[in-house]
Amino acid sequence: MAGLLRFSSSCAITGASEGLGAVVALHLAKAGAKKLILGARRMEKLLKVKEDVVKQSPSVDVILVKLDVRDAESRANFVREARENSCNVLVNNAGVDRNAFFEKMSDDEVDLVMETNLLSCVKLTRSFLNMMLEAKGGHIVNMCSVASQLPVPFGAIYATSKAGLLGFSASLRAEMIYEKKPVTVHSICPGLVVDAGMASDREERLGLTIREAGRLVGWTTPKRVAEAVIMAIEYI
Repeated sequence: MAGLLRFSSSCAITGASEGLGAVVALHLAKAGAKKLILGARRMEKLLKVKEDVVKQSPSVDVILVKLDVRDAESRANFVREARENSCNVLVNNAGVDRNAFFEKMSDDEVDLVMETNLLSCVKLTRSFLNMMLEAKGGHIVNMCSVASQLPVPFGAIYATSKAGLLGFSASLRAEMIYEKKPVTVHSICPGLVVDAGMASDREERLGLTIREAGRLVGWTTPKRVAEAVIMAIEYI
């Protein structure tokens, strides 16, 4: 975990109130992050995450920010808090999905998925990138999905949003390398996730477990996803 310890990291995580975001927060604290800036819409759930983090890692400073990633003013407030706390790690984790026949989806549903999963990440990343370049160092990790690389029946818009995020991440990483800029950009592309995340509450509706459903696309655990986030931050 030398990377985090070396940078005495202040880490910002979106969508941190539950699921993968909460698990990533716990693991970053355990790995040596000095501050966590946790953003989500539901403050009552963020408070529970903070309680869990502090119980495990009492020395970590946990800052909670009410965040709606689709709202420009809310994003700006999150960025201000990150700047004030010298944040050098951003984990774009907030995401939603809608499973439906594509032709039956409304414009509002399409906008919700595309804006949450892709556009908000692009806009937040730009704001954090400027801050990181000023500070001469930083790490950006975008939570993509195996859906970014495979056809997803009844999930066309979700897959499109994640494919866009994967392409954005790879292109920005190449740009940073080409320009010799001190910011790394990585993507995490898990398969179906058991026990946490968006897929975990669908076992009853699917009529089979995530492990069974994941035979074709793979499945993983929240712990392994969090470990991948840490590896991405530490990999130069």
